[in-house]
Amino acid sequence: MNSEDAHQFRMNLRPLCVFWVATWTIGIALIWLIRRNFILDVTVMPSLCFLIAFLCVLAWLLAVLFRRLFPTKIDAGGIEAPNAWGKIRYVLWEDMAKATRLPLLNIPFLRVATSSRGLPLCLPLFLEDRQGFKQVVLNLAPPHNPVRAYFEKK
Repeated sequence: MNSEDAHQFRMNLRPLCVFWVATWTIGIALIWLIRRNFILDVTVMPSLCFLIAFLCVLAWLLAVLFRRLFPTKIDAGGIEAPNAWGKIRYVLWEDMAKATRLPLLNIPFLRVATSSRGLPLCLPLFLEDRQGFKQVVLNLAPPHNPVRAYFEKK
């Protein structure tokens, strides 16, 4: 991939932060209630509030890290994005076989299966510039590309 001609898109931080804070808060609350035999004790509320505030900061830091480590790049030859395990992979437009929407716990991704071996790409659809991403795909992808077809329907 020629980095000069590539268009780079980054994830929006809000969906990741909200997801992580919500799941961690629910998990901690359930563990806390189970350990206390479902008896509410207000004396530990300040420490729980501190823990939740700490989790908010941690979620934001992780989201910034994900945003930095996993950009999506598009050029005239194809797309560079992470697969399901986070490995960055470049896939040519011609090698893309199928594109399906994949909501992972209500966070939207586009699963792009390839004709070659390997895990499919997981394109995040919660990008900061989603309209720009769509426009670049429509401009650069060949007419019968499955990613282009997905965005033409939207």
